[in-house]
This record gives sequence, structure tokens and C-alpha cells, in this order.
Amino acid sequence: MDLPPDYFAIQAGAFPNAEALQRHSLEYGIEPAYRVRLASNNRLFHVLILQVHDSQRAAEAALANLPQPLNDMDLWIRSVGSLQNAVRAGDALVNEQRPP
Repeated sequence: MDLPPDYFAIQAGAFPNAEALQRHSLEYGIEPAYRVRLASNNRLFHVLILQVHDSQRAAEAALANLPQPLNDMDLWIRSVGSLQNAVRAGDALVNEQRPP
């Protein structure tokens, strides 16, 4: 959450829970830069962030040069700002689901 919102991240998957994220990380031998819980379409997901870059161009170059088996995964680039908004939405969703 402390990163500049105009940075760009390489995201590798969205999972329904932390255990599924962990299994995927182990299966692919991924050491993510960040593991993040966020909301999308009013549902919680856990996502792997492989790398963060200070520009979209740098993120695109890094994505193009990822080693196997990472480049076989469903990877995409998104702004850190969009991740931050989704994390806040996830926090709000969790707070709504907590019993009073």
C-alpha cells in the first residue's frame, strides 16, 4: 500500500483463498514480491504479485523476459493504484461480513 499508485505490477493469478495461492506458488516455484487480498466483483481473491516496476514500459519488458514456467501462466500488468483500490475494497468487504 506504500508504493506509488502510478507504478505497475505483474500479477500472476487470482485465487479464492490463501491456501490455493500457496499451492500455486509451490507448484510453479514462485517467490512472489507480494501476496495481496483484494475484492473484484464483490468477491474476495488472493493474488500473486511477481514484480513491481516504476513504469508500464519497464513492466512490459520484464513480462516479456520472464523465465519458464512463469511465462506459461496467465500474467497481466496492472497499475499499483488499481491494486490499492481493490485491496481497500477487499478490506471493506471483509468488514461488512464480520458479525457486529
